[in-house]
Amino acid sequence: MRFRYNEDVDTDKVSDRGYKALFSHPLMVEELLRSFVHEDFLDDVDFSALCRQNQTFVTEDLRQRETDVIWALQIKNRPAYVYLLLEFQSSVDRYMAVRVLNYVTLLYQDLLKSGKLRVLPPVFPLVLYTGSDPWTAPLALRELVDVPSNSLARYVPDFRYVLVAENQFSRESLLELHNLVAGVFLIETCDADSIVDAITRVRVILDREAGPDLRRVFTTWVQRSLQRDGIDVDASVLDSLEVSKMLETTMKKYREALLSQGWVAGRTEGKAEGRAEGKAEGRAEGIRASILLLAESRFGEHAHALDELLAAISDMKRLQAILVRVNSATSLDEVRDALC
Repeated sequence: MRFRYNEDVDTDKVSDRGYKALFSHPLMVEELLRSFVHEDFLDDVDFSALCRQNQTFVTEDLRQRETDVIWALQIKNRPAYVYLLLEFQSSVDRYMAVRVLNYVTLLYQDLLKSGKLRVLPPVFPLVLYTGSDPWTAPLALRELVDVPSNSLARYVPDFRYVLVAENQFSRESLLELHNLVAGVFLIETCDADSIVDAITRVRVILDREAGPDLRRVFTTWVQRSLQRDGIDVDASVLDSLEVSKMLETTMKKYREALLSQGWVAGRTEGKAEGRAEGKAEGRAEGIRASILLLAESRFGEHAHALDELLAAISDMKRLQAILVRVNSATSLDEVRDALC
């Protein structure tokens, strides 16, 4: 989602951890490769034999480096296999080719420690980019090397990685795919007006295709994504008409609040604009709207009496704490006590 405002949360780290959890499931890896990667070798991959690999490598000087997700892919009717290396990235790194090549060589070193290999397996390096800016970094290492002589060119490693950037795909193309990975991309890139529809679509696919473990991971990921936007709701019941209606109303009020305070929110509108004080008040107003709607859904129309008390609170951390309190409170009086 491209309408976040919680500046106290490192959204890049939260997003990376969530993606690692999602792509620790073979179904997600299979859908990612089948739908978003166009390589001939995938026609011969036995996806039923996907095997998650160790993802931590230690170099000779004991410096520990950690990649994101590595899967072994077996080629049908052949004894060889291919390693898929997934590197999740939420910001543009010009030297990503160097970074990924380093991961590949560390993987090879780790494989050689077994002493059983006579030849090394090929490695398929894939970078999944989750940021909002266009990816401008070179895909090939050669583009980063300044070669002063043609005779030196042959000594530059001929290495490149594959990029899957979720912001390259249109809403229409993602809707056509009808799978979970496309659903993740849709949720991450949609604006406040279409988030409810995106989540509902993903839940239908989850119920049809995913097991309980993956459904649980998805639920946690969606809930944390919403919480980053000040919307504290039980994602496991988002297919409930009442909860979905509440969330839809919250998003509408949230967007109106940001726009009224000089913010521009949403994927197509880019970065927020306006004075710093206006943006801060817009963020606070969005959380206030979420608190009121959640309180109303739990304790009825009397929750509107909290409006005046909420208006006097501007501290972001306190508002976020109140939002969490509303979700666990057993009575409206308990919520009112938190506001006083």
